[in-house]
Amino acid sequence: MGQPDYLNSASNVGNAASATVNLPAGTVFDNLLLLGLMFEKGNTVSISPPPGWNLIIRRDNGSDVGMAIYYKVAGGSEPENYSFGLTNGAKWAIACSRISNASLSTPVNAVGAQTGYGSSVNAPSLNTTVNNTLVLCFYTNKKFSTYTPHASTIERYDFPNSVEGVPSNMMASFVRSATGSTGSIEATSTDAESWVAAQVAINPPSTLPVSFQYFKAEVSHHEAFIKWATVSEVNNDYFIIEKSKNGVDFEFVDLVNGAGNSNELQHYIIADRSPYKGLSYYRIKQIDYDGCVHYSVLVSLEFIKNEWAIYLQNPFDGETLRMSIQQADDEDEITVDMFALSGNRVFSSLLQKREGIWKNEFTLPYQLKSGMYLIILNGRNRTFSKWLLVW
Repeated sequence: MGQPDYLNSASNVGNAASATVNLPAGTVFDNLLLLGLMFEKGNTVSISPPPGWNLIIRRDNGSDVGMAIYYKVAGGSEPENYSFGLTNGAKWAIACSRISNASLSTPVNAVGAQTGYGSSVNAPSLNTTVNNTLVLCFYTNKKFSTYTPHASTIERYDFPNSVEGVPSNMMASFVRSATGSTGSIEATSTDAESWVAAQVAINPPSTLPVSFQYFKAEVSHHEAFIKWATVSEVNNDYFIIEKSKNGVDFEFVDLVNGAGNSNELQHYIIADRSPYKGLSYYRIKQIDYDGCVHYSVLVSLEFIKNEWAIYLQNPFDGETLRMSIQQADDEDEITVDMFALSGNRVFSSLLQKREGIWKNEFTLPYQLKSGMYLIILNGRNRTFSKWLLVW
């Protein structure tokens, strides 16, 4: 079965509204891409990932510093770079790593993160459920620190935002040959500061009993809908869907019977009628007939009660943009900003309120080029960001 192999990374730092990083050199179809995004201002920052990226875990140390880790499987034609939208003018450090020989249907075996203060930065222990996992340890703090990695790990990059002064960004890895506890992995920072650290264990090529086609969480009519599909199941007894406020402590949501043994596409859906307010995480706990347990990757969901009802013409022609917002009666002003992938702002305006609805049709000052653009809507009480396609 072998083990996943770390190949190389690409890194970048900045303070633009889009955190942009290049595709790692040599990326080919079915490489696993793992991205660590470190940013100042922690829980005051919203992130808009580009299409195709899946959140593994996010952890904030209050409003000091934050960390978000994403993954995607490389397709046949990947862009030259990826841009993640960030609000609140946060300074950032980002790195994208390329991994081969990993499970592509269920890349993540286990994940955990924690926060603290000081120069001893501890990525919390995980319990892996298969042999030969590749464990990646991520570290950041509210400084442009560098790190001395733990002796049991290999440092893969240490690329702080020394230009802007915050944050730091280091990742080290090791192979866990057996199942069980990985142990807390401590790295030493050059500065005592607020920090976040995480471990992510990557599965080797799949011999897992269930192969997932997709797993996602969506909001509709004030409920959370958890959807997944399997392309194959072997001795699969049932699924338990769990949710968490922090990506570590989970509680039961629902139980769904599996298909047993199947080589046909199976679709599943459940409704969580009491989702957590704000950002939360869901996972699938899969149980075999013999009692063996396997976990899916985490998927995230942001649920905002009394959220704005936003209509946004998407895609649009790059010249005339129509939008409207309802359920925003508590706002007295809403601004609209549009950014290119380069981070340059290409348009800014105020929405007008007519008969209780914020509604506008904007004619842009010049024709936009085809591609993806980031729209940020800022009210006094709320901020939303969305990606917009110009065709």
